[in-house]
Amino acid sequence: MKDDKKETGEELLDIDEKGNPIEKENEEKKTKPNKIYKYIIAIILCFIILISCYLYFSNKKNNKTVFDETTLKNQKLKSRVFLGPITHLPEKMEAVVKNGVSLVTTEGCIVGDYSFSKMQSEGPFRIDSDEYIPQLKILAETVHKHNSLILLGILHYGLLAADQPMYSPSGGKGLINKEIESKAVTKEDIIRMQDYFVQAAIRAKKAGFDGVEILGAQMNLISSFSSIKLNQRTDEYGGSDENRAKFILEIY
Repeated sequence: MKDDKKETGEELLDIDEKGNPIEKENEEKKTKPNKIYKYIIAIILCFIILISCYLYFSNKKNNKTVFDETTLKNQKLKSRVFLGPITHLPEKMEAVVKNGVSLVTTEGCIVGDYSFSKMQSEGPFRIDSDEYIPQLKILAETVHKHNSLILLGILHYGLLAADQPMYSPSGGKGLINKEIESKAVTKEDIIRMQDYFVQAAIRAKKAGFDGVEILGAQMNLISSFSSIKLNQRTDEYGGSDENRAKFILEIY
């Protein structure tokens, strides 16, 4: 029977191309690991595909562009494009809000102790009296009619004033007009100037603005108080970072 099987070729499956016998047991050992590796690779590929699909659809759902709507303090904004303080002229403001800008901030509006600064190329911009509310209202309405919001930038010039009165935390020469010596503010001055900002915010609200931005850059009065170099006071408004920030924090 064995010879018949060999003659009929039934055992040919157990020999290689050269006629050498193949051990079935060793062949099975080689085959089983290969199958396991294939299963592992298939599982990993499926996992990668699932993660990729999740990330794709998740990003597609949550990814926002700058032109998508958003909210700020419960205020709905038509886009995520904001414009910092560059102007106070209605025609310029209208030009930017018509093109997708959803929130604009005016350039610095003087809260008190008015002294015209050479930095203001477009003329004085003031809110130190109720008489300026009608003019400011026109600016707010111009922006609102294009479904955008507007903040009023408010400041005290301090060392940036072009003439007297010029105030600073500790005295010193003006930054625009270096021929003038500034007056170091007293605590009474501080209370008065802080109230300027409060009254300015109230007037801004009456004029229809959506908020105010307290400007503290470019070495104006607030910026001077926060400066280690310009603020040499020895009372509670000078010295440490916390003390030098006290002036603006009390305004806020």
